[in-house]
Amino acid sequence: MIVLIMIFSILPLSQKTFYSLVTGGAEASFLGIWKGDSVCQIKDSPCHDEVSVYYVSKSAEPNSFQMKMNKMVDSKEETMGTVNCRPAPENGSYVCRLNELATWTWRLDKDVLDGILEYRGQLYRKIHLTRAG
Repeated sequence: MIVLIMIFSILPLSQKTFYSLVTGGAEASFLGIWKGDSVCQIKDSPCHDEVSVYYVSKSAEPNSFQMKMNKMVDSKEETMGTVNCRPAPENGSYVCRLNELATWTWRLDKDVLDGILEYRGQLYRKIHLTRAG
């Protein structure tokens, strides 16, 4: 009976409010589709500037996210890989690690996601994305 009361008590909530409650409040805004520019910071390297499309979803692990990273090639998305991300509450960012050498750090401000990629301790990319869905 208590379960039914709880279910019916959340039905009047908007879809956005319900989604926020289910996915964890503020962290829910990190979820979604992000599109923008990824600009190389080391010009004499194999790195190339690119248009990026990133998909952020909840991970099976608690307090964890997955970020699927795609780049646009000939007007089509090409997957580069997927990384696991965690919130870093101490500084309000999200941190995604591929391995010991590559770390993405993201700052979210409403519908803008700005990030950097550090590779071997050196700033490798700056990424500016806006919410695409």
